[in-house]
Amino acid sequence: MTHGGVIRMLVAETLQMPDEAILLVEVPYACFTRLRILEAPGRPSLVFHRGQA
Repeated sequence: MTHGGVIRMLVAETLQMPDEAILLVEVPYACFTRLRILEAPGRPSLVFHRGQA
């Protein structure tokens, strides 16, 4: 588990989002986020991002 700000930064970096878009990533309380980081030349991707239902 980690702070929402760290999750925002990791998602934004993985998806190569511009800096001004980082705060547009919603990270609700108890959110689960899964990133896939592949070895080169693979591309990283967001697999799952969801808060409590």
